Amino acid sequence: MENADTVKRLSDTIRSVITPYVTSDYWLLEVPYYNNVGDTLIWQGELDFLSAIPHKCKGAFSFWSKKAPALSAGDLVLFQGGGNFGDLWKEPHEYRKRIMEQNPKCRYLVFSQTIYYRDKENLAKDAEFFGRYDCTICARDNVSYRLLKDNFKNNAILAPDMAFCMDIDRWRECKSNTASKPIILKRDDMEFRSTCQLEKIMSSFDADVADWLPLTTRSLEDRVKSIILRNPRTLGWLFDWYMQSFYRCYLIRSGVRQLESHGDVFTTRLHACILSIMLGKKHIVLFDNAYGKNRSFYDTWLTDCRNVEIMN
Repeated sequence: MENADTVKRLSDTIRSVITPYVTSDYWLLEVPYYNNVGDTLIWQGELDFLSAIPHKCKGAFSFWSKKAPALSAGDLVLFQGGGNFGDLWKEPHEYRKRIMEQNPKCRYLVFSQTIYYRDKENLAKDAEFFGRYDCTICARDNVSYRLLKDNFKNNAILAPDMAFCMDIDRWRECKSNTASKPIILKRDDMEFRSTCQLEKIMSSFDADVADWLPLTTRSLEDRVKSIILRNPRTLGWLFDWYMQSFYRCYLIRSGVRQLESHGDVFTTRLHACILSIMLGKKHIVLFDNAYGKNRSFYDTWLTDCRNVEIMN
């Protein structure tokens, strides 16, 4: 299956599975105000997905927002998708739980997530916690879906990563894949897992080795963000507007430019693979992360995409 066919199949799956749960105007919470391109691609995919639904957003907030959403009983709350449901990335997960605890009579939908727990006790505690609420949880791979079905009382559904709903043509700057130098996109955090295959490729290819550039460079957009954060009394009102109107777009364009300026893509980051598929890259190699997230996603959704291969 060609890249474009894969994108259409997966975006159609998202729309058919998730659309029935967005039944009213909604709040979009836990949107990423940090400098991770992948999570921002998810956010944009959610926005494009929701734009085709005849309901309106009442407000969007992050766990970095300077004010809390004014939720009422019966409101529909949509939580950002990604790979932070569990006990590995605690800040966004604790934010979700805090919102639910403070607003027990709202309805909740968690967009497509990888579910991962290092500690079975934390898994049991969360299963009990989420079971108290009207909350549908969407898994983005079969392993996560089975974990939900085996441990949680909540309604569990399965759908691909929300980034596949992005209108990629809006962000593309180069319509042809003429770049020749490969890129090895190598993450540098607790999800990274070194492998012999990765080390061999890094030593064998004349390739650029980098993580997402916004994680390793300080841009004008980052400096503006820092100024606002350092002056909450005078500039705090600007924060949500700036992050949603400008910083989000900066991160997406940065990621697109980084991959468009290279040829073959070797990546330890799932969303570099997803973005490469959407950009029509002809050779994409995805390496697994520290706990099997990338492999699980590939096995669930990408085995028939001819331009993507997986390495453990």
